[in-house]
Amino acid sequence: MNRMKPSSVAVLWGMILLLGGCSQQTTRPDDGRAEDLVEQRAKARWDLIVQKQYMDAYAYLTPGYRATTPIDVYSVTMRRSAVRWKSAEFKSVECRSESVCIATFDVDATVVGQLRGADRVPITKLVHDEWLLVDGQWYYAMP
Repeated sequence: MNRMKPSSVAVLWGMILLLGGCSQQTTRPDDGRAEDLVEQRAKARWDLIVQKQYMDAYAYLTPGYRATTPIDVYSVTMRRSAVRWKSAEFKSVECRSESVCIATFDVDATVVGQLRGADRVPITKLVHDEWLLVDGQWYYAMP
């Protein structure tokens, strides 16, 4: 019967632990590229929303959303919304994986209502937008 020397067993276990540690690496790249790309696209999308350029903002939506919601329907829905976006200040991006990032904005808006005395209510809200990587491009995922 062949028995391994204790030093050989220790080396073997060390290699197993080392290889096991390699497989536990995060799937998110650490170069910051995803965060930078999402930041740029998220800022551009919010700029278009604030400027009421909904037809242009539509291009930032996921291909799946665009496949099920025509551009004119999206544009009309946004124009008829009771929310009037005033500004969106970028705060941060956190990527949870290679294909999912969350962009955070501090958003100012006015809600237009039907009640006398409360027909325009200003709001400030922290918004967390989900962005998905689809076919090499980052898109905003409508909730």
